[in-house]
Amino acid sequence: MADTRTALAREAQGFDRRLPKIDEELRAISEQVDRLISPRLSRLRATYGELADKRGEVREALSVYKTLQDMQARREALEKDTENAKSATLEDLHPISLLSPGASLLRTGKNPYRPLCGFLLNIVV
Repeated sequence: MADTRTALAREAQGFDRRLPKIDEELRAISEQVDRLISPRLSRLRATYGELADKRGEVREALSVYKTLQDMQARREALEKDTENAKSATLEDLHPISLLSPGASLLRTGKNPYRPLCGFLLNIVV
């Protein structure tokens, strides 16, 4: 047991002598890495920031473009509906009962119940 203790004590003394030198080498290497990598890393971070900004701008532009396309499609649909409405005939727009001969009496006002009929025409039309 005494031999083991003596061997371990010698080994500890060897580590105590080597550790400061290893620690100093590690610091020197770390400083070199910082000097070499830090400027490049800063440039890469700046470039990444610029790319992230561009990405946001592109997404916003695409959103605006999609909105414009949607609005254009809606406009074309409304124009088409307007054209269809202009070409529609009176029969397409009003019920048959309003186009009958009796309905003309309601529209001309030659009816004793004119106020009531006018009210009904406003509801139907």
